[in-house]
Amino acid sequence: MIVLTTGYAGLFGFAILAAIMSPMVFDAAHGAREWSAFFAFLLFPFLVLFSIGLAWYGYGSYRNRLIPIALALPLIYGAAFWLTFS
Repeated sequence: MIVLTTGYAGLFGFAILAAIMSPMVFDAAHGAREWSAFFAFLLFPFLVLFSIGLAWYGYGSYRNRLIPIALALPLIYGAAFWLTFS
């Protein structure tokens, strides 16, 4: 849990950087795809923090099935983002 939390804390740093730079998606055009990417970049840091908190909640309350689900949320979100916008 500590190693994964440290890794997700690093991911959180990159997610904040992406959220700060997310208005740049509107440099080329203003369509539904750009708005989707904008909100996807903004929501990702919150998802990472929620995932860390949920994993530690599962660890602390002995709900061990919750831990892999919580840690997989940002990975699933990132894969969905990659498949949608690539």
